[in-house]
Amino acid sequence: MMKEWNESGTQIAPWFLDKPFDNLEDFAKFIQMLDDCENAALDKKYSSTSFYFVIDENGRLIGATSLRHYLTVEGYNTWGI
Repeated sequence: MMKEWNESGTQIAPWFLDKPFDNLEDFAKFIQMLDDCENAALDKKYSSTSFYFVIDENGRLIGATSLRHYLTVEGYNTWGI
């Protein structure tokens, strides 16, 4: 999915899909970053966020989304409702 998307030249969204990793260490950092986001450990001005991946029956990534648990004042002023 990501190879096709990158080749299209369109914006990658949600943002966390635009975090490439080439080895196991980078993948571990990616997973830690997702965990930190879910627990609002990266930046307190952003709300906790859960990430979901859609995988088909062949194990291919076919989609993803993120869900904010609440909206902070900074988030409201930046993105609104």
